[in-house]
Amino acid sequence: MTKRQPLPAGLTPRLLTTEQAAAYCGIGRDNFEARVGILPLKIFGARKLFDRVALDRWLDQQSGLPVTSASGAGIDWEKALS
Repeated sequence: MTKRQPLPAGLTPRLLTTEQAAAYCGIGRDNFEARVGILPLKIFGARKLFDRVALDRWLDQQSGLPVTSASGAGIDWEKALS
């Protein structure tokens, strides 16, 4: 088994463990598992990993922000945040 290389400082991985996803959302693991409506990916065996972009979209929906694309292109941020 090869050793995982650390990411460069300031780079958030795309796939997050449950603990990382909860921290990314600013809540505890139990609260995350009970309330966040995102299913984990199971593309690497039994590991449960959460897509950071899917979390961003879910959080945008919870905040009432219009979600039009993964990158946020097409969102009128001035209107959405006013």
